[in-house]
Amino acid sequence: MRIVITFASNLHNMLRLFSKGFVTLSFLLASTSAFCYNLNTFKLQTIDNKDSVNYDLGGAIVTNNIIEIPFYIKTDDQIFAFDFEMTFNTEKLEYLSIIDHTGYIQYNVFQNPNDKKLRFTSNHTSAYNTSLKIISVRFKLTALCINESDFFKINNLLNGDPCSLKMAPKVLCGTSSTDNSPTIFNSIPNPINSDISLLIPSSSYLAMYNINGIAVFEHVNKLAIESTVMLPTDNLTNGIYIICYRSKNKVLSKKIIVQNN
Repeated sequence: MRIVITFASNLHNMLRLFSKGFVTLSFLLASTSAFCYNLNTFKLQTIDNKDSVNYDLGGAIVTNNIIEIPFYIKTDDQIFAFDFEMTFNTEKLEYLSIIDHTGYIQYNVFQNPNDKKLRFTSNHTSAYNTSLKIISVRFKLTALCINESDFFKINNLLNGDPCSLKMAPKVLCGTSSTDNSPTIFNSIPNPINSDISLLIPSSSYLAMYNINGIAVFEHVNKLAIESTVMLPTDNLTNGIYIICYRSKNKVLSKKIIVQNN
């Protein structure tokens, strides 16, 4: 819609200039021809719920406590502008920057210090290549793990019109370590088919999430000594889970399979 308005505005200006004798008839006809050609070339269609912005948590890159979430546009239309407004869990995530994977879009990004909303706007005179990822948003992970529920509200616009959002359930955990000592993960079999007793180091945190990002187990050891905790799995549904562990100098995660008899 923005492109049509822009072309129409330019054509209107040409007509006004022609009426005042500032441009020739041949120039006006050439401009009109170019306008019609561009309308045919752009083949703009209505943006609707079939068009979407995909937030690919499954394809996110996690390095230490830095997360890069790629954004893709899925549409059968030509896209010349992409904008979004995002509210996320600022207790777990800290916005860092935008990575432009296209190399050609013009964009601006701003996080309001009051409402903490992240606002992004972009455009280009040529159509975006929607077969590739457009941008990635870099966050600093300030919690052990996050999932899709930590992104509270996201509004997307393609060519200035609302479109749908797709974000598959996924748990993302930090993977940094400044400690080469054996971890508690060494004592966790995979797959798991019964409850497990674990020795948790002092001042550490252990959690277990299902594939929907819901914590099915959490334990915080605030003591100055190690403590023993039972990791319950007998009552869990068979499937994939993620165990996350955090201590003063280590953040780790491990994917496991619960396979009860």
